[in-house]
Amino acid sequence: MRKAPLPEHLRKGSFSLRAADKAGVSRTRTEAKDLATVSRGIRMHLDSEASGAAALRAYTEIDDASVLAFGSAARVLQAGLPAWLEADWRIHVARRRGFSTPRRANVVGHLLTLLPGEVIEYDGVRLTSPARTWLDLASVLNVDELVVAGDSLVCSHGPDFPKPREPLCNVGDLREIIGRHPASGNAWRTHGQSRRGTRPRWL
Repeated sequence: MRKAPLPEHLRKGSFSLRAADKAGVSRTRTEAKDLATVSRGIRMHLDSEASGAAALRAYTEIDDASVLAFGSAARVLQAGLPAWLEADWRIHVARRRGFSTPRRANVVGHLLTLLPGEVIEYDGVRLTSPARTWLDLASVLNVDELVVAGDSLVCSHGPDFPKPREPLCNVGDLREIIGRHPASGNAWRTHGQSRRGTRPRWL
């Protein structure tokens, strides 16, 4: 029997069974052999060459609480990351405190205190805001690496560059996010002092 075609938006990346239900795709179709089961309740077409946001989209579709965070959010935002973190293939998914910790194959689950404005939709996925992503990265990066990540988020590239870029946040946003989460800010200072590098002047 010929397989029913998938809606175009489901062929372009990962998708959740929840999204398939909304698109009117039968559960029988989601079990077809041309689809890979990436994780529980998540599928991807075998011909898909999706990367970045499209490849991770389903992880924020599985419910209304899950968001990409840490390195996964940073990669979608195209933040400057060290090679060791770029090589981390695990998917970092967070929920607000009070929800259960995300648990599934290939996922690192987090519970975060996420204040208003610290979750955004970017390129079709829910993730922590640029400034909040930077703050979370402070728990795993040394100061030099954190400066590179911060610079990549606040910098802009004009039309003379091969790829123009608008800043995703500004230095004031980075200062503000530290003030909103003083405990994280104190942890960042301790972490930064214990590893190589110096505190960036713009903080």
